[in-house]
Amino acid sequence: MLGLSVLFFLGIWIIITIVAMVIGSKFGRKPATKFLGAFLGFMLTMGGFIVHWTIEYYKIQSTVTKLCETEGGIKIYITPEEWRKRIGENEWKKLIPLTDFQIRNIQPPKKNIYFKGKEYKYTKGIYRAGNLENVRIKLFNSYDSSISNTIINRSIVVDIETNKILIYANYINTGAGTISNSLSGLKFWMSNLPKCPKNYYRNYYDLVKQYSYLGEKNEQ
Repeated sequence: MLGLSVLFFLGIWIIITIVAMVIGSKFGRKPATKFLGAFLGFMLTMGGFIVHWTIEYYKIQSTVTKLCETEGGIKIYITPEEWRKRIGENEWKKLIPLTDFQIRNIQPPKKNIYFKGKEYKYTKGIYRAGNLENVRIKLFNSYDSSISNTIINRSIVVDIETNKILIYANYINTGAGTISNSLSGLKFWMSNLPKCPKNYYRNYYDLVKQYSYLGEKNEQ
């Protein structure tokens, strides 16, 4: 419904812009002054927004590029091999990935986790390609949408028995969104902004699942 309303008002806006350009062009007699009048009519109705969006685009592009260089990516604090040695083989072989039923009905940890000055909330580890949790490994996320058209998804993988953080990951996603959700969905050019790191979801999933016992075949 919102999407239809946006398109309706966009259509009215375009009509008003055309009318303003036609009126502006009538104030001039020569081609140059007619063009100037039409241009002023355009700028008064639509041009200001285009200038604002252009500045906004390059500002966000600069900010996101810097974030990708300084924060984006996956940092491993304790490798799967090191963690396995710490907990011992007997404990390791108990850490079978939770089933869909188990992970949907699991009791969440009582407290959120604070890391590097940010609050991370428990988000059950059902992850695109499958479940990533076992009875010790839990996933916590912190979403930041303070930058326009940008979502910074910070994630930590925690051993809840020792409160040790095993992995810290940061995925930066940009885009226009959808018109049905907000007016920013009109900014289709925002989809050209950088996203980082590449192949994040696949790499993250492949890494985190190594903290669960997957059977002798997978260990060889």
